[in-house]
Amino acid sequence: ESNRLTRWKINTAGENLAFSEEIVAEKQLELPTHDRRYSGKNYKHGWMVQTRSHPDTVDFAGIGHMNFQTGALSIWDPGITRHAGEAFFVPGGSSEGEGWLFTYVYDHISRKSVLAVLNAQDVSAGPVAEISLPQRVPFGFHGVWVPSL
Repeated sequence: ESNRLTRWKINTAGENLAFSEEIVAEKQLELPTHDRRYSGKNYKHGWMVQTRSHPDTVDFAGIGHMNFQTGALSIWDPGITRHAGEAFFVPGGSSEGEGWLFTYVYDHISRKSVLAVLNAQDVSAGPVAEISLPQRVPFGFHGVWVPSL
């Protein structure tokens, strides 16, 4: 069975715990994230890594954006030789989802990595910038944005 984007809700109010499960998308999507300013609240936007079917491993592909209010899913596909990692959201405005996604992208032909920057609400347009990196960034490398204090 392929991986699916699933939402679990656990209601801890009252004496009886309530649990529900909802399949949000049948696409192969992993490593979801959201605008951290909305953690613990209802949120509209989410981003995740799309995977490709591969018999021997998890094959990262592009980045997806899900509008949880409409159910619309848009995908940026970096190409068959390129593999995007987990994206992290960087706020770029005051409203939820206004900002940027940063992700490391590895090209298995050139054996090089870039840091790709995408408009968080228009991921299917592809990167607005790519920054060449001096060495490969391994899969599974996590990033986080920490604003200046």
